[in-house]
Amino acid sequence: MSPERDQRSVGELLMDADAQARQLLLHVDGDDAPALMRTWGEVVQNASDLWAAFPSEPLASPDAGPTMQRLETMSQTLHHAQIRQTWPGPGPSHERLLTISDNLARATELVDRYCGDVRPTTDPVRADLAAARMRVMHTLYVGSHAVGVAVQQHHRDLQDRFGKKGSPRQQFGISRSSRQHAARQAAARRAADHLAAFEQLAGAVTGRRFGEVLAGEHQLPASDTGRLGQAMADLDIQSHRVLAATPTAANLHLSAATQAGLAHAGIVILAAASSTGQLDPSHRARLVPALESSGQAWHRLADQWGDMLAPGDRADPSLRRAAGETRAAVYEVAMDKTSWATAEVITQRVDLAEAAATVQMAVAAAVEAAGVHRDVAVRDQSLTGPARTMAARARELDDGVDRQVPWVKPADLHANRVVALPAPLRQELVAATDRLVDITRKALSASSVLNHAGWPSPAGAESPRRLPEERQHPSSTLLPSRPGPQR
Repeated sequence: MSPERDQRSVGELLMDADAQARQLLLHVDGDDAPALMRTWGEVVQNASDLWAAFPSEPLASPDAGPTMQRLETMSQTLHHAQIRQTWPGPGPSHERLLTISDNLARATELVDRYCGDVRPTTDPVRADLAAARMRVMHTLYVGSHAVGVAVQQHHRDLQDRFGKKGSPRQQFGISRSSRQHAARQAAARRAADHLAAFEQLAGAVTGRRFGEVLAGEHQLPASDTGRLGQAMADLDIQSHRVLAATPTAANLHLSAATQAGLAHAGIVILAAASSTGQLDPSHRARLVPALESSGQAWHRLADQWGDMLAPGDRADPSLRRAAGETRAAVYEVAMDKTSWATAEVITQRVDLAEAAATVQMAVAAAVEAAGVHRDVAVRDQSLTGPARTMAARARELDDGVDRQVPWVKPADLHANRVVALPAPLRQELVAATDRLVDITRKALSASSVLNHAGWPSPAGAESPRRLPEERQHPSSTLLPSRPGPQR
């Protein structure tokens, strides 16, 4: 795979957009709201463009087409209102929404390029197209809820920070600054109402039909583990290059989150090998807990790097492409529509002995990746984070100690500037990466049982690859979760 080109299919891009929307819902807070609002209109516009690019067909839901038009109109209305208002104002975009937007734009490009002659004349093709439309609508449904959660929290934060109308600080006249704060609160409140209406419209289309429609989704599964092995090798190369040159929170967060996903995928593959008798139960009893510990440690570290993300931070493009391809390769092997695939399904797709050997390769690579993260935590003095998050985390780690000199200056806290990493957070990062190195080493030791099974090495990096136009169908998400808003 060329690291300069996104190799994913239309379906894989849509699955990833949907998965990113669900992940967004789990990780937003009020401070994210301005960046989210600056980016949300682009997501809706790209979703609408993709919807229009799909081949025409009688929709499973007659209201879906007009609903998309209404959603686009609502988004444009909100965008024009934002231009006239002081909130959210100019500033950075949001990383995860940009990823969703990029996926939708890339999918539109592929549909325009390859699907001009596609005619939905058979039931399987119509079902697959309906599933693709459902993915788009579900992404907007979950995404609007996530953005709405952040905006509502932001509105409450503004009220707590500057007071409600009629509060004591406003009873003796309203200063210019107070009027600006009041205008921001009003704009946030209107945006929250708009997003609630948007969510209801999109939710009326997805409703309870999400699983039913997704059942018709065509998935072209892997024929071997060559793509997964190549993707992991490319991820390893790009991670080393990027983190050596630019060890930013965004790059570190993406690297750790991808490693966490690979550990969880490895557990699924090994469970399938065990249930079909290709992995001794005693070996599974040793290796699976080690992989679970590794995945959890990577997930916790990803959250810590995520706390250091400032609005507008974005991972390096080459690392984003490598991580996206890794997720797509996992989809082919171990995912089925909206959940992990069963052992029977995985067995039909790939040789489980070969897949388990690929898992061992991932376990070995994770040890090296953990060492890179630890080196950054120990040595890099340029690590920074948003003031409010840094101050809150430092207070937690200080365990209620009343410091005469706060870790973050009040002026930086008020403006939520990007500040140097406080000492308690540095210590926490070093301790977390020390634990991660130890846990990944134990997982590697546990994976040595795979060497005694007589299994071959994983499919090589030079295995023949399919072109994007040869696999234009959806797969599923790396970290399965229930559809629809959960927060």
